[in-house]
Amino acid sequence: MFALLLLTLAPSVAVGLAMGGRLANLKLVSLRASPVLFAGLVLGLAPLFADLSRGAGRALVIGSNLLVAAFLALNVPRNRGAVRLGLLVIALGWLLNMSAIVANEGMPLSRWAYARSGQTGEIAEGEGDFFKIVIADERTRLRALGDVIPIRALGQVVSLGDIALALGIGVVVAGGMRSRGEAPVDEAAPTG
Repeated sequence: MFALLLLTLAPSVAVGLAMGGRLANLKLVSLRASPVLFAGLVLGLAPLFADLSRGAGRALVIGSNLLVAAFLALNVPRNRGAVRLGLLVIALGWLLNMSAIVANEGMPLSRWAYARSGQTGEIAEGEGDFFKIVIADERTRLRALGDVIPIRALGQVVSLGDIALALGIGVVVAGGMRSRGEAPVDEAAPTG
């Protein structure tokens, strides 16, 4: 996912510049409660760095997802135009990934896609970037939402949700570069 995200950022910046935007305008994007998102990411990573019981790890993942959901719920309606669209696409990607993870107690990984991506190492079930990997099989629910898309050039397997997340972030970046510092929706009400 990280390589896909990095691959998305350069074209997003190029599109933003081509549309008359500036990198400096990104600071004008109105994102409320960024510490909530940061806390969600920290909670989501914690199980990778600590030896936790299954219940404690699950509680951290649930807490992490609730914080990400709260961040998105606060910020989607607050923004306009391309930034709002990008945040909606991010929310869709997050929802697709979380649906697959919740349905299977981990992100399903297709062995076929893994091999097609050029990876040759043994798959370590139960390990992964932000989630537990489970090998997809005939009992896998929502299999199409799992890691089933091989990207050989990146040596990765991604999900539809990963693609939506990367595209959404790209739209936020390109749209945010065009930002002119418009007032957020909830602060734009006329006075007087």
